[in-house]
Amino acid sequence: MPNPFNQIPNRAESDPKPIEISPVEVMDAFNATMGSNYRYQVSVQKEYLRPAQLVESINENCSELSEEQRQRLIAFCEKWGGRLPIHIYRMSGNGRSLAEKTFAANFIENYDPLLNEMIEADRETIDKASEDELLDLFENRLSRTFSSESVDSGMFWTFAPYIYKNLPDGSPKDRLRKIFNWALLKNTSP
Repeated sequence: MPNPFNQIPNRAESDPKPIEISPVEVMDAFNATMGSNYRYQVSVQKEYLRPAQLVESINENCSELSEEQRQRLIAFCEKWGGRLPIHIYRMSGNGRSLAEKTFAANFIENYDPLLNEMIEADRETIDKASEDELLDLFENRLSRTFSSESVDSGMFWTFAPYIYKNLPDGSPKDRLRKIFNWALLKNTSP
């Protein structure tokens, strides 16, 4: 089975041209998410996701979502630890853009199947590796992007919803796989 991760697609001439974004626009978008009270906001969000407050916090701060979407968000936050649920919670909150909410909902829906594909690809890599070979595994690289406080992570969570929104046709899972591939291309250092 061909590995669906880390593939750089060939761009056909008929594909829509990417939207040009100036360096100033990139910096403005990045700075909007990394404001002066950023570390304080992360601490507040972590507090909201503590088990004793999780359900109430999501029902109150994500009330624009349907009941079914809130239940999926609660289950996702209960299952996954670290910073990943914080990012998804933030994008699902009241007042966030439709692009962010759509990305978060599709992330919740497709994260497990895509993670399982990566784990399988990593197992194949491990099985083929020699005993002393240093391995660069997809799951580890993606986790560093999703869960760190690095520039890579900030850029990913800032732009991923809008890249996802503007991807050409494809199933939500296929479009999310492309976003994961983008994250894998960037984060290659240990």
